[in-house]
Amino acid sequence: MTKKQRKYPKHTFYDQRKKTWVVRRKKKGKNYHFGTYKTREEAEKAVEIYDQIGWDPVKNWAVKAKVKEILYGDD
Repeated sequence: MTKKQRKYPKHTFYDQRKKTWVVRRKKKGKNYHFGTYKTREEAEKAVEIYDQIGWDPVKNWAVKAKVKEILYGDD
């Protein structure tokens, strides 16, 4: 049996209207927004970081800064 392949990485989707990648997760029937990113790589990395540190929507800015630091280095 093969596993159904996703069009997008788990917990992400592409918003065509805004041309951004959105990270969101459903908890107890409610959708929570975890940030928007310009590229798919940034969104995938954000999901990895959230998996490591826990899915807390309050940490959006910290995760976004860490993603940019990992992918692009210090500015």
